[in-house]
Amino acid sequence: MSRHTRRVRARYSFAVAATALILLAGCRQRLLSGAGVDPDRVRAIEQAIAQLRGRPFGASAHVDVLDRDAMAATVMRLRERDENLHILRIRSIVDRAFGDPWTTDPIGAMRRLPADNAFAVYSPSDDTLFLSRARLESAATIDLREFVHGGQTLAELVVTHELAHAWQHRHFPALFAVTDDIDEWETQHALIEGDAEVTTLALMEHAVDDHALDTYQRLRQRMATAAGQQPESNRDWQLRYAYTPRYLSRIVRERGWAGLNAFLDDPPRATAAILEPLAQAQLDSSGDQQFLCPAGWQYAADTRIGAFQIPPLLRMSPKTTLEMAGWRGDRLQICVRGDDLQWRWHTRWDSEAAATSFVAAVRAHLQRQHPQVTFGEGDSVRVSPVSWIERRGRVVSVADGRVATP
Repeated sequence: MSRHTRRVRARYSFAVAATALILLAGCRQRLLSGAGVDPDRVRAIEQAIAQLRGRPFGASAHVDVLDRDAMAATVMRLRERDENLHILRIRSIVDRAFGDPWTTDPIGAMRRLPADNAFAVYSPSDDTLFLSRARLESAATIDLREFVHGGQTLAELVVTHELAHAWQHRHFPALFAVTDDIDEWETQHALIEGDAEVTTLALMEHAVDDHALDTYQRLRQRMATAAGQQPESNRDWQLRYAYTPRYLSRIVRERGWAGLNAFLDDPPRATAAILEPLAQAQLDSSGDQQFLCPAGWQYAADTRIGAFQIPPLLRMSPKTTLEMAGWRGDRLQICVRGDDLQWRWHTRWDSEAAATSFVAAVRAHLQRQHPQVTFGEGDSVRVSPVSWIERRGRVVSVADGRVATP
């Protein structure tokens, strides 16, 4: 695409954003009041989203404003949806296999997480936005004048973001599909949140350039801090609200909103596509090796871990970058027999240096798991018939069969 074509497309994109912004500013009635949410104002935001993105909104979403206790109960109910528990159980099996007892009781662990730190949530099954009146009122002192144009309020920003989720649910079913794959699940949620952020950014800031995004993300970080979400140390928050909006905003600038829509019609399935966009063409699952469970054992999990989840799974240093650079594919299979389990992990990397880095990280993990074993040097280590590391060029295979479930 020529520079002139990109400039014309960018001007067209922002002209659409400007029209949508005028639509938003056309109704000055307060969105959130003691009586609840003004439905006409909600519909105006829905129309602005539809006009910006070039696809209709359809039937208006429902909006409920809840007090603190009701909001916490709703958040917990949505966390316990079948699709969330499904992937959480898979993650709990993986965590147990790698010696992390935190999710031995996945439902109990989830229930121990804070349920009152969300400004709002969108429930696809209910097609409803649930707003926390207490959280919005407690953050009302945040000054938006630095960040938004046209006099929008914090409630409008939050509602715009959640209505963007409702619009997504109408047009991108692949983003909401149930999956057994940990990396695909992480990617779906990153794209869902990142896309809603880019839409909200365009309607609030009237731009999606890096300067506008930096300004907007400072606001979002303030909001997250005020809600106790710890954005500085929360890797999920960083992926969804920092990395992914920057990646998607570049797509808008280069291909326009229609290009972003087309991208989400057939979204990537790997976090590496977001963290290392230039590597997308090199991601290939065709070489994934399938291991067979021994006689008498059964499969408990068959999933990709992905670039984003490898560092915390291997308990790498918190200073490790958000991604495991150079990841090009993996497949982790876990077999169980009674209370015993074993895993085998096949990974691919873009260079021998990246593969060697992974070997060092996974060796350190196995040494923590089995401190009585002295591991040799080099890229191929076998400590028993079922516990080993082997590198062949850019491919690394690992197995561990000495871990029992608690």
